[in-house]
Amino acid sequence: MAPLIAAAISTIIQAAPTLIRAFGNGEQAQKNAKVADVIADIATKATGTADVVAAAQKVVADPAAAQAIEAAAQERFYELTEVGGGIQAARGFVVALLGSGPEWQRVASAVFVGALSLTIVVGGGAMMWSLLHDPSVSGEQRAMLIGAAIALINAPVAWWFGSSASSRRKDAALAAK
Repeated sequence: MAPLIAAAISTIIQAAPTLIRAFGNGEQAQKNAKVADVIADIATKATGTADVVAAAQKVVADPAAAQAIEAAAQERFYELTEVGGGIQAARGFVVALLGSGPEWQRVASAVFVGALSLTIVVGGGAMMWSLLHDPSVSGEQRAMLIGAAIALINAPVAWWFGSSASSRRKDAALAAK
């Protein structure tokens, strides 16, 4: 019976390409079993059949059944794709996010972030200037304010250079393999 189910699932996957994404990284034996269950469930519900073999037969006989399975697979897409992926997945997400959408949206986002940064720097600088030169502010308060400003500037800078440098080292080590 197992070869028959494998052939049926193969037919269903060819009919609904969204299902192909289900086979990716992970513990293959466990994952394949779970994916086969999800595919069988999607195919039987979409075609209104009792089992995977009947669903495969219906797909071969009726192209509309293949479209129904594809639509059902797209509705349950998050069950079929692997979650996680670490740094590579995060980098891919950022690239997809920055590279997606119309050109004007990417430009508008960049202009917004730039304007927001400029507002924060100019506004924060003006506030710091007024606090440092206000005669009612004591020397201790000025020292605390300067220390807080240095910490606020240093924290993101240290994180950026630290994560970027370690990422470059790791990428270079992976590329050398």
